[in-house]
Amino acid sequence: MAEKRKKEEEQQQKKLAGRMHTFFNKLHGNYTPRDWAIAGLELGSGRCRTLATYVAYNTTLTCLNLSRIGLTDDDGISIA
Repeated sequence: MAEKRKKEEEQQQKKLAGRMHTFFNKLHGNYTPRDWAIAGLELGSGRCRTLATYVAYNTTLTCLNLSRIGLTDDDGISIA
């Protein structure tokens, strides 16, 4: 199951474009603004897990607005 999730996350990373691509690059590179909103962006389960991983190790982001992104219960658990 973990291998399947990892593969899904890698596939989602390859599909990133525009605002989402910029967001993940800044999170991963640890150079985000203090407050950031990704309201309204469709993430999907793979991207939610990637988001959770990047946020866990980011030291520059202090507030992230996740409103209107359609989180499922499982996505919320991943992010929490």
